Amino acid sequence: MKKWGLAVIATFALLLSSAGVFALPTLSGFVSYPAGITATSGTDWALDATPTTLTWTVYYNSTDEKWNYMYTWSTPRKNLSHIIIEVSPGAVASDFIFGANELVTMNGIDTYSAATEGNSNPGMPGAMYGMKISPNEGTTLITFSFESWRAPVWGDFYARDGVQGPDHIDVYAYNSGFLDPDPTSDAGDSKHIVVPDGSSSPVPEPGTMLLLGLGLIGIGIIMRELF
Repeated sequence: MKKWGLAVIATFALLLSSAGVFALPTLSGFVSYPAGITATSGTDWALDATPTTLTWTVYYNSTDEKWNYMYTWSTPRKNLSHIIIEVSPGAVASDFIFGANELVTMNGIDTYSAATEGNSNPGMPGAMYGMKISPNEGTTLITFSFESWRAPVWGDFYARDGVQGPDHIDVYAYNSGFLDPDPTSDAGDSKHIVVPDGSSSPVPEPGTMLLLGLGLIGIGIIMRELF
């Protein structure tokens, strides 16, 4: 094959790979009690038959160039008081856009721990920089969503209700991998959730990167042959 023909093929491969850079997949999954969620023993959030569950669906909207995050909290009994979703340090409220009809209120972004906010996060195993979200009405099942330019990575959450029983046991839950030093290294371990973090530039899929790399290598080889 003539060298100019090889150059055309390599250029086409590069263009083909570049066209798929933003064809990002939908990310979905869940964590549930007892493997993926740790909950207060002896409470309604710690039942095997009807497990407490947090699910998520995340996709990239190329039209407005933002990520769409949707979470669903479900538990058999005991209403959700608030949930804290981890976000990256430096994140501010304007990074997240909630729809006008959302049934939740975003109460701020801060570093939360068991000792902050008048001890309203009992049992939280460590400090976490996160976004605090509260349902507008007491409920055991709620779905909420928001948009953000922040790309998804693996992270943590903490959820809280009031107390239960005559002994006034605090009712709370968090993902089982909360104390892992680097949750981003444990992708798919069913102990973390997808959270808004990272940079504003969507990361290409591995297959796209492979095509892009092959295209660049091909052009490099051909240019060397031509010159």
